[in-house]
Amino acid sequence: WYEPELIQAPTLIVVGDLDIETTPEQGRIVFSRLSQAPSRQFTLIGGGTHSLLLENRRFQLFDVVRQYLRA
Repeated sequence: WYEPELIQAPTLIVVGDLDIETTPEQGRIVFSRLSQAPSRQFTLIGGGTHSLLLENRRFQLFDVVRQYLRA
């Protein structure tokens, strides 16, 4: 178990809008609790499931991660 309120590192949360294992709502809840993260970003990828990394939307995921790391 972890407490998002204690995370003190930049944090990116990416969720597919069709993910039924880690739902977008669960991602939003964790995101809202990242009160100590110096920077945080929540991104919802349309058409993505829990296996987003293996789907054709993965290139969207790659772009989001690349942009976040460059910021």
